[in-house]
Amino acid sequence: MGLPIDIDIYAFASDEEARSVVSWILGYVGLPQNFTILAANVPNALAYTKSGQRYILYNQTWIANIQSTSTNDWEATSILAHEIGHHLSGHTLVAGGSRPLLELEADIFSGFVLAQMGASLSEAQSAINRLVPEYGLSTHPPRSARLAAIANGWVSACERWQIVIRLMA
Repeated sequence: MGLPIDIDIYAFASDEEARSVVSWILGYVGLPQNFTILAANVPNALAYTKSGQRYILYNQTWIANIQSTSTNDWEATSILAHEIGHHLSGHTLVAGGSRPLLELEADIFSGFVLAQMGASLSEAQSAINRLVPEYGLSTHPPRSARLAAIANGWVSACERWQIVIRLMA
């Protein structure tokens, strides 16, 4: 999100795996990859715009820890999908940083795209279940609201596929 602070971006490009996952996610929404994905001095991951360039910044250690402690392969993917949701929803064009409503919109996108990619609802919700506190903050809603948002996106994607299947029959 358009942060009013300078962020130290490391001089090396992000892992190829992160770029590949972002391309995979965008393939399900039919858009080209036009984000720069970089490892940066951030606490976790965030969508950021600077001088018209869109970035997804992530902490390599944080993502590696998620991948090594997760019980499924979807957690890091859902985090990147959430950040892509911020960009595609125009959140990075709005001043003010993270706000609960914007976080829920990004969660809906994450649930929607993960359903299309083949994640179960519990897999799509896994990262939020494991990493987000039960109670919200001024910038982020509580875990229950975020899980509901992911479920809404996931169910919406499943319903759309059912309509497509009926139309093709």
